[in-house]
Amino acid sequence: MRRRVLLRLLGAGSAGLIAAPYALAKPSGIRADRLDDLALRLREAKSGAVLGVAADAVSRGARAADILGATFLAGVHDIRPQPVGNHLHVLMTVESGFRMAERLPRKEGLLVALWMVATFKESQHQDDGWTLPPAPKVPAVSPVKAEADLIRGLEDWDAEKVDRAIVQLLPHRDRQSIYNLLWPWTARCMASLGHKIVYGAMTEAVLCRLDWRHAQPTLRSLLHGLMAFGRVGKPLDASFDSAREIVTTLRPHPEDKPREESPEASIPLVRIISKGTHREAQTAVAAALNDGVHPRVVWDAVQLVAAEQFQRRKSQRPLSGEAIRAAHAVTEMWSMAYAARRSTPAVRNLLTLQAAGWLADFRGMLLDRDAIGAEIDILAGAEPGVDVTPRLARWDRQAATRSVEYHQFKVICALIEETRHVHPRWHGAIVDSAEGYLPGATVATGERTRRGEAALRKAGVL
Repeated sequence: MRRRVLLRLLGAGSAGLIAAPYALAKPSGIRADRLDDLALRLREAKSGAVLGVAADAVSRGARAADILGATFLAGVHDIRPQPVGNHLHVLMTVESGFRMAERLPRKEGLLVALWMVATFKESQHQDDGWTLPPAPKVPAVSPVKAEADLIRGLEDWDAEKVDRAIVQLLPHRDRQSIYNLLWPWTARCMASLGHKIVYGAMTEAVLCRLDWRHAQPTLRSLLHGLMAFGRVGKPLDASFDSAREIVTTLRPHPEDKPREESPEASIPLVRIISKGTHREAQTAVAAALNDGVHPRVVWDAVQLVAAEQFQRRKSQRPLSGEAIRAAHAVTEMWSMAYAARRSTPAVRNLLTLQAAGWLADFRGMLLDRDAIGAEIDILAGAEPGVDVTPRLARWDRQAATRSVEYHQFKVICALIEETRHVHPRWHGAIVDSAEGYLPGATVATGERTRRGEAALRKAGVL
């Protein structure tokens, strides 16, 4: 696809015209000055004292949201975003912490927040003193030029150009228009097990909650991460090239003609995505959309295939490599769907095709790494009409205090979010995929949680 075609697809110059298809996350009301101060104290605290710093802030009136927001900002400044994974996981999990703190009683929410604080400090120490470099000094340019330079830099894997362009663009654009430019590039390649789309989605979600003045360091960290590995080549970015080609074949759907929304329409797409190549999966999705199948039906198929890959994991132990790798099918499709729901129709089409192709390639990656076992049929055990709400609520509470690994927080949040969008016909199949992975009632309280609870008790909070 030529660059000017891509610029039209991304909506360059369309600030103020982008309409999010779903309501924005409710702001937390965190005061920016308090957040900056707390983030600095978390950054400067010694490992043995950092939970005490957070607990003392709670005793002085800070909420779980304040602790989480400060942890995120501290991580943006002090955790290296290359590779996108490893130490960066805490930043990709903070949004899950926000969601759990909103759903759960105050004590559990605070324990989740302090879990994130503990893992931030562990990651900070492992990064050998790295800090986000100062923003480049750049001349003012028009927003059209800044957008064009940003896209050109992303296309060419030019980290310096991208860093300069985002600083120049920020004064002219809001969160929605900037992320609409960035969503395709967060989904470009599967390097580092595909964490780039996760980092993109989770930074956007957290920035919905924070003052926009925190955008510059956050976006510079994100873009620094997107530049990791440069031109990785096939097969890590082959599905993106294919999606950019096939998206041009999509036809507008006649406004006076209803779309096919039957859940059964997902079944043939599940069969193709779960077994075919990325090209076959994307071609099937494009044909379905052109034939009038509703995009929600396509996304149902995507989430079913993600659940199928996760359910095939060779180990239930959350700290095992097999479980961690397979969990990415769920967390990445949550992130991809999140991005699609918050982008313009043209970008949403591209992401829909990329999601299908991504899963086809990810299946091969999991097989190559011996993370998944024999094929299963996710549809065979799909019992219709199952109420998954009680099970998800129980797992949510248990994950808050018994989780030992980042992806457990993200998986429960992904399941809760996506079952709100997937047809109820498929709820049971999708939720069943996490059975045995999320902590049950017999699992002991995690070590980080115990340390967080002790700090809160010492501060007189509990």
